[in-house]
Amino acid sequence: MTATGEAQETSQTSTIPPVLQLRQMTSGFWVRWMLYAVAERGVPDLLADGPLTSTEMAQATGLHEPTLYRILRTLSSFGVFTEESPRRFALTPLSSALKTGDPSAARDDWFARSAGGGDRAGSEDHDELIEHSHSARQRVALSSPTSG
Repeated sequence: MTATGEAQETSQTSTIPPVLQLRQMTSGFWVRWMLYAVAERGVPDLLADGPLTSTEMAQATGLHEPTLYRILRTLSSFGVFTEESPRRFALTPLSSALKTGDPSAARDDWFARSAGGGDRAGSEDHDELIEHSHSARQRVALSSPTSG
């Protein structure tokens, strides 16, 4: 059977609706960005001593809290974090592997692969994501009824 035939067969026999299959396929790019952002900003390290709220993590990392919250919720859907109570997140085995100095060296390996070569989230991409977060923070501040 051809690769196309196999793909059609897999899609036709899957219990996952096609729209969700497509979302899964396209989410990899964004998930990589999110993983890079939280690892680079040390979110897994912050959670090493126990769960924290997205507000506490945003204050510690300088990230826009609503954006960080959405990132943590998305990564939780992939099992990277767990949301123990509303807006309060904890480590999982996946996010533990992204802590600085983790014996599995997953974090160092992932950064090395992401920073160079063809398989990369790339620091330029990360900078763009952080800039987007900063821009969003400014827009929210400007539109806030308490600002200005």
